[in-house]
Amino acid sequence: FVKICKNGHLLEFHKNYTLYTKLNADFDYSISFLVGLVIFEIYALDWRINFDLQFSTKFQKLQVLRKNNLDFHDLRSI
Repeated sequence: FVKICKNGHLLEFHKNYTLYTKLNADFDYSISFLVGLVIFEIYALDWRINFDLQFSTKFQKLQVLRKNNLDFHDLRSI
């Protein structure tokens, strides 16, 4: 039989506790890796857009904004 604690981890599994402990550890590692990857992708995209905007002509900046589906109502600040 299985006991599950509040955060969803298995506390007890009578037949093979060590297997489930390892599965929980692997699952936690996978989730944290995926979350870290998503956060990295968000920051990388933000950095790339800012880099492109910083070192571009006005026309190139407009292309970067359009390419990334960004809509700025006041483009005079570019």
